[in-house]
Amino acid sequence: MEVSSKKQKVADDDNSSGSSAEGDEPMVTSQSFISSTNVVNVTVSSMGVDEFRDFIESSHGTPSDAPSVTPPIGNVASSTGTASHAPSVTPPIGNVGSSTGAPSDAPSVTPPIRNLANKFIDIYEPYLPEDFIQNFPDVGDQVADDNACVGHKEPLSSLVAEFQSGSPIIQAKIKLLYDNYAALRRVRKDGNCFYRSFMFSYLEHILETQDTAEVDRILANIEQCRKAQLVLGDQEYRISEIFSLFIDLLKSVIQENDNSISHELLLEKSCDQMFSDTVVLFFRMVTSGELRIRAEFFAPFAGVESTGMAKFCQDSVEMMGEDCDHVHITALCDALGVPTRVECLDQSTSSSGDLTPKHHDFIPMQSSASDAGDPPVPRVTLLYRPGHYDILYPK
Repeated sequence: MEVSSKKQKVADDDNSSGSSAEGDEPMVTSQSFISSTNVVNVTVSSMGVDEFRDFIESSHGTPSDAPSVTPPIGNVASSTGTASHAPSVTPPIGNVGSSTGAPSDAPSVTPPIRNLANKFIDIYEPYLPEDFIQNFPDVGDQVADDNACVGHKEPLSSLVAEFQSGSPIIQAKIKLLYDNYAALRRVRKDGNCFYRSFMFSYLEHILETQDTAEVDRILANIEQCRKAQLVLGDQEYRISEIFSLFIDLLKSVIQENDNSISHELLLEKSCDQMFSDTVVLFFRMVTSGELRIRAEFFAPFAGVESTGMAKFCQDSVEMMGEDCDHVHITALCDALGVPTRVECLDQSTSSSGDLTPKHHDFIPMQSSASDAGDPPVPRVTLLYRPGHYDILYPK
Protein backbone atom coordinates (compact mmCIF):
# COMPACT_ATOMS: atom_id res chain seq x y z
CA MET A 1 0.00 0.00 0.00
CA GLU A 2 1.32 3.43 -0.90
CA VAL A 3 0.70 4.86 2.55
CA SER A 4 2.53 2.06 4.31
CA SER A 5 5.55 2.27 2.03
CA LYS A 6 5.87 5.98 2.62
CA LYS A 7 5.54 5.51 6.37
CA GLN A 8 8.20 2.80 6.24
CA LYS A 9 10.53 5.09 4.33
CA VAL A 10 10.25 7.64 7.11
CA ALA A 11 10.81 5.06 9.84
CA ASP A 12 13.90 3.57 8.13
CA ASP A 13 15.48 6.84 7.19
CA ASP A 14 17.67 7.15 10.30
CA ASN A 15 20.66 8.28 8.29
CA SER A 16 18.95 11.06 6.40
CA SER A 17 18.41 13.46 9.32
CA GLY A 18 21.19 15.75 8.18
CA SER A 19 19.99 16.22 4.62
CA SER A 20 16.87 17.42 2.90
CA ALA A 21 15.05 15.97 -0.07
CA GLU A 22 14.46 17.79 -3.29
CA GLY A 23 10.94 18.89 -4.07
CA ASP A 24 8.65 21.86 -4.24
CA GLU A 25 7.01 21.40 -0.82
CA PRO A 26 7.14 24.63 1.12
CA MET A 27 9.24 24.93 4.22
CA VAL A 28 7.59 26.27 7.35
CA THR A 29 8.66 29.88 7.41
CA SER A 30 8.57 32.53 10.04
CA GLN A 31 5.48 33.88 8.33
CA SER A 32 3.59 30.84 9.61
CA PHE A 33 4.22 32.02 13.15
CA ILE A 34 2.43 35.33 12.78
CA SER A 35 -0.47 35.28 15.19
CA SER A 36 -3.87 36.34 13.95
CA THR A 37 -5.01 37.49 17.36
CA ASN A 38 -5.70 41.14 17.85
CA VAL A 39 -3.25 43.24 19.80
CA VAL A 40 -4.47 46.31 21.62
CA ASN A 41 -3.09 49.42 19.93
CA VAL A 42 -2.04 51.47 22.95
CA THR A 43 -0.62 54.83 21.98
CA VAL A 44 1.68 55.04 24.97
CA SER A 45 2.31 51.33 25.50
CA SER A 46 5.87 51.36 24.19
CA MET A 47 6.93 54.24 26.44
CA GLY A 48 9.11 53.76 29.49
CA VAL A 49 7.98 55.06 32.87
CA ASP A 50 9.97 58.30 32.63
CA GLU A 51 8.95 58.90 29.04
CA PHE A 52 5.33 58.24 29.92
CA ARG A 53 5.49 60.65 32.85
CA ASP A 54 6.93 63.32 30.51
CA PHE A 55 4.03 62.63 28.16
CA ILE A 56 1.51 63.15 30.96
CA GLU A 57 3.17 66.38 32.09
CA SER A 58 3.39 67.79 28.58
CA SER A 59 -0.24 66.86 27.83
CA HIS A 60 -1.84 67.91 31.10
CA GLY A 61 0.55 70.39 32.64
CA THR A 62 1.85 70.17 36.21
CA PRO A 63 0.03 72.75 38.35
CA SER A 64 0.68 72.72 42.07
CA ASP A 65 -2.68 71.12 42.83
CA ALA A 66 -2.78 68.88 39.77
CA PRO A 67 -5.55 66.30 39.85
CA SER A 68 -5.04 62.59 39.41
CA VAL A 69 -5.32 61.87 35.70
CA THR A 70 -5.61 58.49 34.04
CA PRO A 71 -3.43 58.22 30.92
CA PRO A 72 -5.15 57.73 27.59
CA ILE A 73 -5.51 54.08 26.66
CA GLY A 74 -6.41 52.81 23.21
CA ASN A 75 -6.49 54.79 19.97
CA VAL A 76 -6.45 58.20 21.61
CA ALA A 77 -5.98 61.05 19.21
CA SER A 78 -5.39 63.75 21.80
CA SER A 79 -5.63 64.53 25.49
CA THR A 80 -6.33 68.03 26.73
CA GLY A 81 -5.41 69.47 30.07
CA THR A 82 -7.70 69.87 33.07
CA ALA A 83 -8.20 72.77 35.43
CA SER A 84 -5.96 72.85 38.48
CA HIS A 85 -8.81 72.01 40.90
CA ALA A 86 -10.76 69.68 38.64
CA PRO A 87 -11.76 66.32 40.10
CA SER A 88 -10.17 63.03 39.16
CA VAL A 89 -11.56 61.95 35.82
CA THR A 90 -10.93 58.60 34.20
CA PRO A 91 -11.29 58.82 30.44
CA PRO A 92 -13.07 56.07 28.50
CA ILE A 93 -10.89 53.24 27.30
CA GLY A 94 -11.10 51.97 23.73
CA ASN A 95 -11.31 53.90 20.48
CA VAL A 96 -11.54 57.37 21.94
CA GLY A 97 -11.20 60.41 19.77
CA SER A 98 -10.36 62.82 22.59
CA SER A 99 -10.39 63.20 26.34
CA THR A 100 -11.44 66.51 27.81
CA GLY A 101 -11.53 67.92 31.30
CA ALA A 102 -14.61 67.91 33.49
CA PRO A 103 -16.27 70.72 35.50
CA SER A 104 -15.48 70.89 39.20
CA ASP A 105 -18.78 69.37 40.30
CA ALA A 106 -18.74 66.47 37.88
CA PRO A 107 -18.54 63.02 39.47
CA SER A 108 -15.61 60.71 38.98
CA VAL A 109 -16.30 58.41 36.05
CA THR A 110 -14.99 54.85 35.80
CA PRO A 111 -14.48 53.75 32.20
CA PRO A 112 -15.65 50.53 30.61
CA ILE A 113 -12.65 48.21 30.49
CA ARG A 114 -12.02 46.27 27.33
CA ASN A 115 -8.57 45.09 26.36
CA LEU A 116 -6.47 46.67 29.10
CA ALA A 117 -3.15 44.84 29.10
CA ASN A 118 -2.04 43.78 32.57
CA LYS A 119 1.59 44.29 31.74
CA PHE A 120 1.02 48.05 31.50
CA ILE A 121 -0.57 48.42 34.94
CA ASP A 122 2.76 49.27 36.58
CA ILE A 123 3.09 52.21 34.22
CA TYR A 124 -0.46 53.41 34.65
CA GLU A 125 -0.79 52.87 38.41
CA PRO A 126 0.66 56.24 39.52
CA TYR A 127 -2.00 57.99 37.45
CA LEU A 128 -5.03 55.85 38.30
CA PRO A 129 -7.57 56.79 41.01
CA GLU A 130 -7.11 54.72 44.15
CA ASP A 131 -10.60 53.27 44.06
CA PHE A 132 -10.03 52.17 40.45
CA ILE A 133 -6.79 50.40 41.38
CA GLN A 134 -8.51 48.58 44.24
CA ASN A 135 -11.25 47.32 41.93
CA PHE A 136 -8.96 46.52 39.00
CA PRO A 137 -7.91 42.94 39.92
CA ASP A 138 -11.42 41.49 39.85
CA VAL A 139 -12.36 43.23 36.61
CA GLY A 140 -8.98 42.49 35.10
CA ASP A 141 -9.29 38.79 35.88
CA GLN A 142 -12.66 38.70 34.18
CA VAL A 143 -11.41 40.51 31.10
CA ALA A 144 -8.29 38.34 30.92
CA ASP A 145 -10.34 35.15 31.21
CA ASP A 146 -12.82 36.28 28.57
CA ASN A 147 -9.99 36.74 26.09
CA ALA A 148 -7.53 34.20 27.47
CA CYS A 149 -5.86 31.68 25.19
CA VAL A 150 -7.19 29.00 27.56
CA GLY A 151 -9.88 29.80 30.12
CA HIS A 152 -10.79 28.30 33.48
CA LYS A 153 -12.85 25.14 33.85
CA GLU A 154 -16.59 25.89 34.00
CA PRO A 155 -19.63 23.77 34.84
CA LEU A 156 -21.51 22.59 31.79
CA SER A 157 -24.46 24.69 32.96
CA SER A 158 -22.66 27.77 31.60
CA LEU A 159 -23.58 26.56 28.12
CA VAL A 160 -27.26 26.58 29.10
CA ALA A 161 -27.00 30.22 30.10
CA GLU A 162 -25.17 31.03 26.86
CA PHE A 163 -27.91 29.54 24.68
CA GLN A 164 -30.94 30.23 26.87
CA SER A 165 -32.50 32.42 24.17
CA GLY A 166 -31.15 30.40 21.26
CA SER A 167 -32.24 27.37 19.28
CA PRO A 168 -34.45 24.85 21.13
CA ILE A 169 -32.49 22.09 19.39
CA ILE A 170 -29.21 23.38 20.80
CA GLN A 171 -30.74 23.74 24.26
CA ALA A 172 -32.02 20.17 24.15
CA LYS A 173 -28.64 18.83 23.04
CA ILE A 174 -26.85 20.66 25.84
CA LYS A 175 -29.13 18.99 28.39
CA LEU A 176 -28.32 15.61 26.84
CA LEU A 177 -24.60 16.34 27.14
CA TYR A 178 -25.10 16.33 30.93
CA ASP A 179 -25.40 12.54 30.79
CA ASN A 180 -21.73 12.13 29.94
CA TYR A 181 -19.96 15.42 30.67
CA ALA A 182 -19.45 17.55 33.75
CA ALA A 183 -17.53 20.64 32.64
CA LEU A 184 -15.92 22.52 29.79
CA ARG A 185 -12.99 24.84 29.32
CA ARG A 186 -13.26 27.64 26.79
CA VAL A 187 -10.49 28.45 24.36
CA ARG A 188 -9.91 31.69 22.49
CA LYS A 189 -11.78 32.04 19.20
CA ASP A 190 -8.93 32.97 16.92
CA GLY A 191 -8.76 30.25 14.27
CA ASN A 192 -6.29 28.27 16.39
CA CYS A 193 -8.89 26.92 18.80
CA PHE A 194 -8.68 23.26 17.76
CA TYR A 195 -4.90 23.07 18.08
CA ARG A 196 -4.92 25.02 21.35
CA SER A 197 -7.70 22.85 22.79
CA PHE A 198 -5.88 19.71 21.71
CA MET A 199 -2.65 20.98 23.27
CA PHE A 200 -4.08 21.75 26.70
CA SER A 201 -6.42 18.76 26.88
CA TYR A 202 -3.66 16.28 26.05
CA LEU A 203 -1.07 17.82 28.38
CA GLU A 204 -3.65 18.02 31.18
CA HIS A 205 -4.42 14.34 30.64
CA ILE A 206 -0.73 13.43 30.99
CA LEU A 207 -0.34 15.64 34.07
CA GLU A 208 -3.31 14.03 35.81
CA THR A 209 -2.56 10.41 34.86
CA GLN A 210 1.27 10.60 35.01
CA ASP A 211 1.27 8.06 32.19
CA THR A 212 4.98 7.76 31.44
CA ALA A 213 4.38 4.94 28.95
CA GLU A 214 2.18 7.27 26.93
CA VAL A 215 4.86 9.96 27.06
CA ASP A 216 7.46 7.52 25.72
CA ARG A 217 5.08 6.45 22.97
CA ILE A 218 4.26 9.95 21.74
CA LEU A 219 7.93 11.00 21.91
CA ALA A 220 8.69 8.18 19.46
CA ASN A 221 5.92 9.45 17.18
CA ILE A 222 7.24 13.00 17.40
CA GLU A 223 10.67 11.79 16.30
CA GLN A 224 9.09 10.09 13.29
CA CYS A 225 7.28 13.35 12.48
CA ARG A 226 10.59 15.20 12.62
CA LYS A 227 12.19 12.71 10.24
CA ALA A 228 9.18 12.96 7.91
CA GLN A 229 9.67 16.69 7.61
CA LEU A 230 13.35 16.19 6.79
CA VAL A 231 12.37 13.73 4.04
CA LEU A 232 9.97 16.36 2.71
CA GLY A 233 12.77 18.90 2.48
CA ASP A 234 12.10 20.99 5.56
CA GLN A 235 15.32 22.23 7.11
CA GLU A 236 16.09 20.88 10.57
CA TYR A 237 16.99 24.23 12.04
CA ARG A 238 13.49 25.45 11.18
CA ILE A 239 11.77 22.73 13.16
CA SER A 240 14.19 21.79 15.95
CA GLU A 241 13.44 24.73 18.25
CA ILE A 242 9.66 24.41 17.99
CA PHE A 243 9.71 20.63 18.40
CA SER A 244 12.07 20.93 21.36
CA LEU A 245 9.80 23.44 23.08
CA PHE A 246 6.84 21.03 23.01
CA ILE A 247 9.00 18.08 24.05
CA ASP A 248 10.28 20.02 27.06
CA LEU A 249 6.73 21.03 27.97
CA LEU A 250 5.54 17.43 27.65
CA LYS A 251 8.30 16.15 29.91
CA SER A 252 7.65 18.88 32.46
CA VAL A 253 4.15 17.61 33.26
CA ILE A 254 5.68 14.38 34.56
CA GLN A 255 6.17 15.14 38.23
CA GLU A 256 9.28 13.04 38.79
CA ASN A 257 11.34 15.42 36.64
CA ASP A 258 13.44 18.23 38.11
CA ASN A 259 11.61 20.87 36.08
CA SER A 260 8.09 19.55 36.77
CA ILE A 261 5.24 22.05 36.61
CA SER A 262 1.90 22.21 38.39
CA HIS A 263 -1.52 22.41 36.80
CA GLU A 264 -1.60 26.13 37.59
CA LEU A 265 1.69 26.70 35.80
CA LEU A 266 0.54 24.64 32.82
CA LEU A 267 -2.48 26.92 32.53
CA GLU A 268 -0.29 29.99 32.93
CA LYS A 269 2.08 28.83 30.18
CA SER A 270 -0.85 27.97 27.92
CA CYS A 271 -2.20 31.50 28.37
CA ASP A 272 1.12 33.13 27.49
CA GLN A 273 0.52 34.42 23.96
CA MET A 274 3.97 33.76 22.51
CA PHE A 275 4.50 30.42 24.24
CA SER A 276 1.01 29.14 23.45
CA ASP A 277 1.24 30.18 19.79
CA THR A 278 4.58 28.39 19.45
CA VAL A 279 3.04 25.15 20.71
CA VAL A 280 0.11 25.67 18.32
CA LEU A 281 2.63 26.04 15.51
CA PHE A 282 4.21 22.73 16.53
CA PHE A 283 0.87 20.97 16.03
CA ARG A 284 0.34 22.76 12.72
CA MET A 285 3.77 21.61 11.52
CA VAL A 286 3.05 18.01 12.55
CA THR A 287 -0.29 18.13 10.73
CA SER A 288 1.32 19.58 7.62
CA GLY A 289 4.01 16.92 7.59
CA GLU A 290 1.49 14.08 7.89
CA LEU A 291 -0.68 15.50 5.11
CA ARG A 292 2.28 15.88 2.77
CA ILE A 293 3.93 12.51 3.47
CA ARG A 294 0.55 10.83 2.81
CA ALA A 295 -0.58 13.24 0.11
CA GLU A 296 -2.16 10.58 -2.13
CA PHE A 297 -4.36 9.38 0.73
CA PHE A 298 -5.42 12.78 2.07
CA ALA A 299 -5.73 14.74 -1.20
CA PRO A 300 -9.33 13.69 -2.00
CA PHE A 301 -10.46 14.69 1.49
CA ALA A 302 -8.69 18.04 1.20
CA GLY A 303 -10.27 18.67 -2.19
CA VAL A 304 -6.92 18.96 -3.99
CA GLU A 305 -4.70 16.87 -6.24
CA SER A 306 -1.88 15.07 -4.48
CA THR A 307 0.57 17.40 -6.23
CA GLY A 308 -1.28 20.36 -4.74
CA MET A 309 -1.02 19.20 -1.12
CA ALA A 310 2.06 21.32 -0.45
CA LYS A 311 0.19 24.49 -1.42
CA PHE A 312 -2.83 23.40 0.61
CA CYS A 313 -0.65 22.96 3.70
CA GLN A 314 1.10 26.26 3.16
CA ASP A 315 -2.17 28.16 2.91
CA SER A 316 -4.56 26.22 5.15
CA VAL A 317 -2.47 24.37 7.74
CA GLU A 318 0.81 26.10 8.50
CA MET A 319 -0.61 29.62 8.66
CA MET A 320 -1.68 30.73 12.13
CA GLY A 321 -5.35 31.63 12.41
CA GLU A 322 -6.51 29.19 9.70
CA ASP A 323 -9.44 27.08 10.84
CA CYS A 324 -9.21 23.32 11.23
CA ASP A 325 -11.32 20.77 9.39
CA HIS A 326 -11.92 17.01 9.51
CA VAL A 327 -8.86 16.26 7.37
CA HIS A 328 -6.57 18.27 9.66
CA ILE A 329 -7.79 16.45 12.77
CA THR A 330 -7.37 13.04 11.13
CA ALA A 331 -3.82 13.85 10.07
CA LEU A 332 -2.79 15.15 13.50
CA CYS A 333 -4.32 12.22 15.40
CA ASP A 334 -2.67 9.74 13.01
CA ALA A 335 0.72 11.45 13.26
CA LEU A 336 0.80 11.58 17.07
CA GLY A 337 -1.30 8.48 17.72
CA VAL A 338 -3.72 10.29 20.05
CA PRO A 339 -7.36 9.05 20.04
CA THR A 340 -9.64 12.09 20.02
CA ARG A 341 -13.39 12.51 20.39
CA VAL A 342 -15.27 15.56 19.11
CA GLU A 343 -18.82 16.13 20.35
CA CYS A 344 -20.86 18.18 17.89
CA LEU A 345 -23.29 20.79 19.15
CA ASP A 346 -25.22 21.93 16.10
CA GLN A 347 -28.73 22.12 14.64
CA SER A 348 -28.70 18.70 12.98
CA THR A 349 -31.28 16.03 13.83
CA SER A 350 -31.77 12.44 12.74
CA SER A 351 -34.60 11.34 10.45
CA SER A 352 -36.40 10.04 13.53
CA GLY A 353 -36.03 13.36 15.33
CA ASP A 354 -33.41 12.09 17.77
CA LEU A 355 -31.55 15.04 19.30
CA THR A 356 -28.70 13.09 20.90
CA PRO A 357 -25.50 15.00 20.08
CA LYS A 358 -23.36 13.21 17.53
CA HIS A 359 -19.70 12.66 18.09
CA HIS A 360 -16.78 11.80 15.85
CA ASP A 361 -14.03 9.52 17.09
CA PHE A 362 -10.67 10.06 15.43
CA ILE A 363 -8.86 6.76 15.93
CA PRO A 364 -5.20 6.82 14.89
CA MET A 365 -4.28 4.49 12.07
CA GLN A 366 -1.90 2.41 14.20
CA SER A 367 -4.51 2.11 16.99
CA SER A 368 -7.26 0.87 14.66
CA ALA A 369 -4.90 -1.78 13.33
CA SER A 370 -3.83 -3.03 16.79
CA ASP A 371 -7.15 -2.67 18.64
CA ALA A 372 -9.53 -4.68 16.49
CA GLY A 373 -11.86 -5.14 19.45
CA ASP A 374 -12.88 -2.24 21.69
CA PRO A 375 -11.85 1.18 20.37
CA PRO A 376 -9.24 3.07 22.42
CA VAL A 377 -10.42 5.50 25.07
CA PRO A 378 -10.09 9.11 23.87
CA ARG A 379 -7.23 11.02 25.47
CA VAL A 380 -8.63 14.30 24.14
CA THR A 381 -12.33 15.24 24.16
CA LEU A 382 -13.48 18.46 22.51
CA LEU A 383 -16.78 20.25 21.98
CA TYR A 384 -17.42 21.51 18.47
CA ARG A 385 -19.80 24.31 17.70
CA PRO A 386 -19.81 25.56 14.09
CA GLY A 387 -16.52 27.41 13.70
CA HIS A 388 -15.15 26.76 17.18
CA TYR A 389 -13.70 24.11 19.54
CA ASP A 390 -13.61 24.04 23.35
CA ILE A 391 -12.48 21.36 25.81
CA LEU A 392 -14.96 18.90 27.36
CA TYR A 393 -14.53 16.94 30.61
CA PRO A 394 -16.21 13.53 30.79
CA LYS A 395 -17.83 12.47 34.05
